[in-house]
Amino acid sequence: MNPIWPFSRRPREAKSALPLVAVTEIGAARWGSREGAALTRDGYLANAVDVSGLDGVVEGYGLDGVHSVRAALEPLKLAYGFDCVERGGALAFRMADEGAVLDMAADALVETGAQRTRGLLDKAPARVRLTHVDLETDYQPGLAEARLAGGDPRLVQDVSLPLALGASRAEAVAGALLEAAAHGESLACELPLSALALEPGDGVRFGSGPVWRIRDMVDRGGVRTLTCREELTAMSRVRAGQAGSAPPEAPVFGDVDLVIMDAPHLPEYDGGSGPLLAAWADPWPGEVVVLAGLAEDALGEVARLDRPAVIGRLTEGCGAGPVGRWDRAGALNVFCPGGEFASLPDGQVLSGGNAALLETDAGWECVQFQTAELVAPDVWQLTGLLRGQRGSLPGAAQTGARLVLLDTALARASVGGETLGVEMMWKAVTDDAATALTFEDQAGLPWPVAHLRRTGDILSWTRRGADVPQSWALPEAENAGRFAAEFDTGNGFGDRASFDTPWTEWPEGAIAARVAEMGPDGRLGPWRSL
Repeated sequence: MNPIWPFSRRPREAKSALPLVAVTEIGAARWGSREGAALTRDGYLANAVDVSGLDGVVEGYGLDGVHSVRAALEPLKLAYGFDCVERGGALAFRMADEGAVLDMAADALVETGAQRTRGLLDKAPARVRLTHVDLETDYQPGLAEARLAGGDPRLVQDVSLPLALGASRAEAVAGALLEAAAHGESLACELPLSALALEPGDGVRFGSGPVWRIRDMVDRGGVRTLTCREELTAMSRVRAGQAGSAPPEAPVFGDVDLVIMDAPHLPEYDGGSGPLLAAWADPWPGEVVVLAGLAEDALGEVARLDRPAVIGRLTEGCGAGPVGRWDRAGALNVFCPGGEFASLPDGQVLSGGNAALLETDAGWECVQFQTAELVAPDVWQLTGLLRGQRGSLPGAAQTGARLVLLDTALARASVGGETLGVEMMWKAVTDDAATALTFEDQAGLPWPVAHLRRTGDILSWTRRGADVPQSWALPEAENAGRFAAEFDTGNGFGDRASFDTPWTEWPEGAIAARVAEMGPDGRLGPWRSL
């Protein structure tokens, strides 16, 4: 054990020695006051302390204020288990279990004999809570606890040690303190002066009984009175410093993969008025703050993302798939490090499950998939597709196109309506460069019409939209709205006309027609051609 000497803070007295006042105090309290003859010219004790019998390592010890030597050494004594005795006019330290043991016959006791006292278990503390300096949490306060079955749960012993301890050592100290409080028996006996060689820390054993360690002794005439405690299992020695936790390495965060999507209408993300946002990074920084503005030097916060999104990229391109039926032939092969996909039954997919946004030539298409299979490390194959969902248009996707799973990791940006159609700069707060994107609010556009057909001289269609019930159990929605139609008579589409009914007459000479719904803001939804 490395001895830690308390000393005065005054520069003149900052020496590795014990101050006189401290040794006098502890000597007068317990060991007597014989140190005066050992004073040196500087006022300090010479050869007054022997620590050669100590064994172990102290990882750290801190005291605030002025303390006596006894108060300063008591925490070390509790944690490491040593005794201090007066020997030859000096204070000698040694480990608690290294004192000599004297075997004696029971008839060696004087007439008063020995009095043995056993503590009641139900009067013992049920817990010991030890506060200390935790080596493993960057020297922050730590707490170790030991529990005793059968102890009084109302009794809790709190011990505070200004020592730097690892978790295992702190638990061992707490356990030893609880064992001493709960199971230690005491013994008081009187011996003749033939036991004069005994000193505190030594042990006595009567016959085949246990070893009793001497805690105090008083000489009265020809009788030596001993106060002893039953010897308990000694704590293990600490002969190597337990490394304290170095400050954790500062994580190095890579660039954030920020995806800004002018997505179709998704009512589950109606918390904002801007594009849909998703982000991924490895390692994830805990939160990604997204900034946007008209210029890179005028950016403001528009969203906070607290979870990484599942973002993948196609390893192979794909064409535009069919709409309104299962695409059993198509497949999406997606490279997605750190992300996972799962298969779902048909019914759950038809109820909106396994939805994702796919980056295509026609914009962000909402797709769904039934089966997800891991075909290579971080490569998933998605099959059983539904294309062009939520009013989006199916389109061809190139190799490297992004696919973003729709879940709670996504959020919609909060931007003002004046930014519609204006190019803005977007970036994660940790990124250096910003990305330019013009938000057109695709979610606010009407859906493409359905069932566009010609019957004789009548062209008819059916309105679709987010407000149209998707369940057969609900009443059929009114097929009404405001629509635009154009006809091609051989020179391309032209002569646009608007209608308040979902049908119109087919003009003579027309070879093709297209229809789109008009929104409340006057914008047209996607054209559907015949």
